[in-house]
Amino acid sequence: MMKRAIDYRDLLKQINEVEKIPCKAKEAGEFIKLFCQTPKNVRALTDFLDKGKEYFVIPGRAEKPVKVVIKGLPLDMDLDEIEAELTSKNFRVDKVIQLKKI
Repeated sequence: MMKRAIDYRDLLKQINEVEKIPCKAKEAGEFIKLFCQTPKNVRALTDFLDKGKEYFVIPGRAEKPVKVVIKGLPLDMDLDEIEAELTSKNFRVDKVIQLKKI
């Protein structure tokens, strides 16, 4: 995402045609959202924008943690045991909490 400038259409032409980085753009208020198909294109785009443009990157879904709820476990089950079992099955565990009805 980058802040919309007066000459942003010229910048998009330069990105796509001169720099040969396939990139689509979508206007979002005062910002422009830039979309690339591959991680290689994203790196090339950020390298190009590092040369004097103000922008920020929103992490992809693959980088966001997955939250899971397991229903039907006994209330007195040890949380360390749950974490150990998930870890043994190659899940990355950040925390384990018990949700209780009040």
